[in-house]
Amino acid sequence: MFTKNRLILILGLWIVFIALYGGFPPPYDTVIYVISGLAISTLSFMLARHKRTVHRSVTRKTRQNEVYLESVPAVFVEEQKEEIEAREEIMQP
Repeated sequence: MFTKNRLILILGLWIVFIALYGGFPPPYDTVIYVISGLAISTLSFMLARHKRTVHRSVTRKTRQNEVYLESVPAVFVEEQKEEIEAREEIMQP
């Protein structure tokens, strides 16, 4: 499948091929260069716009989902686990 990046590369190679091996009369040669240049410009603009919108959506998602945790000493966490386990043992018949 052709991606936008691959199409830009192919059009660039197309221009090199036309310049080296084209052999078209000057009016047709100019038309081919103009159309190829417009295609490259359009694709690069679309690619830049796509990257910008993807970057914005990713940054918005990360900003909305921020979670702040307090740092708790490991000893305190272990004490909490022991208390919870003790409560569970008492609750079980």
